[in-house]
Amino acid sequence: MVCGFVPKVDSQLDVHHLHPLENGGERLTALTDVAVLCANCHRLAHTTTPPVPIDSLKIMLAESPTNIAL
Repeated sequence: MVCGFVPKVDSQLDVHHLHPLENGGERLTALTDVAVLCANCHRLAHTTTPPVPIDSLKIMLAESPTNIAL
């Protein structure tokens, strides 16, 4: 949902909670509360507390000088 990575296998994707579980204790998770991210974007999202929002991740990657098409 951020970088456009196309996985070769499903295990290359992570499910990211848009509203961290640590902020609300136990609860049911709806599909509207998650985003599918590649492992790298997921780790980047969690470099701050609270996590970096998806829209901000997209901007960060678009502005990155190392963002190249493979």
